[in-house]
Amino acid sequence: MAIRFACPSCRQPIEIDDEWAGQSVGCPYCRKVITAPAVSSWPSEQVPVATPLRQPTEPIMPPPGYPVHPPAQGASAAPWALTMAITSALLSMFASMVWLGTWVNVVAEKAGRNATQEEIQKIASELAANGQIPYSPLAMAAAVVGSLCGIGGLVLAIRTLLWQQPRRGMAIAACIISVAFSCCGGLLVFMSLASRAAQP
Repeated sequence: MAIRFACPSCRQPIEIDDEWAGQSVGCPYCRKVITAPAVSSWPSEQVPVATPLRQPTEPIMPPPGYPVHPPAQGASAAPWALTMAITSALLSMFASMVWLGTWVNVVAEKAGRNATQEEIQKIASELAANGQIPYSPLAMAAAVVGSLCGIGGLVLAIRTLLWQQPRRGMAIAACIISVAFSCCGGLLVFMSLASRAAQP
């Protein structure tokens, strides 16, 4: 006759053979080792059968290819990485708009009010060829801060991926955004510095 009882750890119903009464068995639900009672304490319903504990207990080995150490359970850096990447993108776009506005103003001043499209393009090409790209301190500052945010976001995203932290999708998005907009911000910084050096 079978003995039915509730696991003291997880409260799930267990059924064992009479021969295991008073001995150590493994719970099929929570896998904890428990001592079986001598008599049933659970109604006679369909309950899973517990497996007897093997002596000595063998450690359960993970399947091949499974990481030996579990992934880090701490807070993921992915939200911070994505926040920094988005900040980098916004600052790089802001820097680009400020720089473009400065460029349009300089070309408009040199071309005059009644200039044709061809004249404006010719003046813009001459300014670029002579290294007279307009310098904007605001665009420069936004590009530098945006590039630094992008680099920080990239570092945090790579850390999240390497340490196998949760929210890996956010980390991958942060990597892509950070690389793209750090390059844009870096290009604006380089162009601003080059134009500054070319000015007399």
